[in-house]
Amino acid sequence: MQEAGIYSVMSRRSNKPTTTVEYKQRPNLIRHLPEANAWSMDITYLKLSNGQWVYLASVLELQTRKILTPSNKYHDG
Repeated sequence: MQEAGIYSVMSRRSNKPTTTVEYKQRPNLIRHLPEANAWSMDITYLKLSNGQWVYLASVLELQTRKILTPSNKYHDG
């Protein structure tokens, strides 16, 4: 990073409220099924230096551990 002249920006951590669950947690039904054709999905957002937000959505196939459909969209916030 130093050679490229880039640096990370650290943000101050905030105390998040804890979550209390009043019911028994559901079991992970696909943990022991390596041959299962299951997908995992995630949406995350990143704030750019110009004030715009970039939403990144991805679908991961758990059997092959490959990203199937990455997608990004801009949103003016």
